[in-house]
Amino acid sequence: MKALRYNIIIILLFCLSLVCSNIGSKLNQAMELTKNGDFDAAVAIYREVVSIEADNALILNNYGWTLFKADSLDQAKMILEAALQANPGRQIKSFIENNQVMVQKFLTGQKLLKSGNPKEAMLEFKEITDKNKVKDIGYKYLALGYEALEKWDEAKHNWEEIITLYENSSVRNHFYQLARKKMDDYAQAAIKIGNYEEAIRIYRIITTVEKNLAGSFNTLGYFLFLNDDLKEAKEVLEKAQKLDRAHVIQDSIETNLFMVTTFLAGEYSLRKENYQSALNEFLKVTERYPETDVGLKYLALSYEGLDEKKKADELLQRIAYLHEGNSYKNKYYHFAIAKLKLEVE
Repeated sequence: MKALRYNIIIILLFCLSLVCSNIGSKLNQAMELTKNGDFDAAVAIYREVVSIEADNALILNNYGWTLFKADSLDQAKMILEAALQANPGRQIKSFIENNQVMVQKFLTGQKLLKSGNPKEAMLEFKEITDKNKVKDIGYKYLALGYEALEKWDEAKHNWEEIITLYENSSVRNHFYQLARKKMDDYAQAAIKIGNYEEAIRIYRIITTVEKNLAGSFNTLGYFLFLNDDLKEAKEVLEKAQKLDRAHVIQDSIETNLFMVTTFLAGEYSLRKENYQSALNEFLKVTERYPETDVGLKYLALSYEGLDEKKKADELLQRIAYLHEGNSYKNKYYHFAIAKLKLEVE
């Protein structure tokens, strides 16, 4: 009978050790996922572990911290309160209370932002982000605060910080997705006013992260075309073509490649002073696709070479008119003004 009880105790201890070992493995996995920004997967593991270890203050603290990092602030607050109620030791209690302060600061800042008080909200966000390396969530709320204050460069910088966090990672969490959309919005806004260099800069950052996405390289290639970086545009678009193995955006890539290679042929003829041949090449694109300042520039140069000054001047004036209402004046505007011998305002 004693031997039976002894065997039962040994079996129970063995089972408990297996459970503990399994929990430890899961916790290590959750911490690694949190470190890599895969917050949803980490939260799912913590939820499973907490269903077994419901009164472990350290586990609850780490769970609350991960919820905070995932921007689940209300849940984080609730879990951290449960961690305090689990009778933690002094050191763990200190960790919990520090995390509670961060969560509360962000909750307060979030409410201030929603109520139209971005200055006050920024004080809350900055106090925490200056003291702690909270990364994704910190960059997100700083960016949103700066946008509310119409400080676009500062906002853009914080969205960029999120993007670059994932340069060597396959994780694409909701922070990344939001930052990616925001950065594309900034790039499109730059294109609208003719600031092609800025749009290119943004997409160079994006393509260092999205190394295998044909769409990102296709967009970068088109922006390079608009900026008259024809040789690099061709290289980038050829890379996009190779990446698009499923031929999902092949039509768009081929269209952009057609425009670039045609302009390269026209630009070559222009350098050889074969102006009619150059004009014929440029017209293949400009008569078929929407007007661009790079197209107007090359048409103007072709007509100028053919001694058709009136047509050249009309095209140069159209470049100037394209940017008339913009505070930003790009290189095409300055090119047109110089050719027309007009004073820059």
